[in-house]
Amino acid sequence: MKIAIDVGEDSLELDVERLDDQRYKVCFEDEEPIVVDALRLEADVMSLLIEGRSYEVGIHKAKGQSKSATTSVVDVLGTPHAVDAADPRKKALRMADASASGDISTSMPGRVVRLMVGVGDQVESGQAVVVVEAMKMENELQALIAGKIEAIHVSAGDTVEANALLVSIAPEED
Repeated sequence: MKIAIDVGEDSLELDVERLDDQRYKVCFEDEEPIVVDALRLEADVMSLLIEGRSYEVGIHKAKGQSKSATTSVVDVLGTPHAVDAADPRKKALRMADASASGDISTSMPGRVVRLMVGVGDQVESGQAVVVVEAMKMENELQALIAGKIEAIHVSAGDTVEANALLVSIAPEED
């Protein structure tokens, strides 16, 4: 099955073939195929084994997004990425009328170490906004869109649950 993926400004096409219940052969455009072992740990957390390296990946829809939306937030090593995945034929037919969500949430429970912005601050896409400690590692969470900090829902030192809303960003007006 072919899948078109957009991550930020980058786009690529994957060819994915299911080998069995947990293994997939994945080919990134013209590169050699790799085998990925995928195990769902929770509804929105997967463990991936790729070429001998293990990754825990959080996957969830941005807050306020419909279930039919194709953009997901994928957290890898504590860094969120807005990822749009679709069948290339459907993607070509789809109109780009939805904007990315400005909500920043955690993928796992942790403690807010520091806030790097205040309400009313302007931020760029990819700018560090908040630092959360989870599993004894500090993770710098970044803005997924450019805009203005609309609300901060936590304070430094707060303990947060998985998928807790931390910061809301209003999109930049064109």
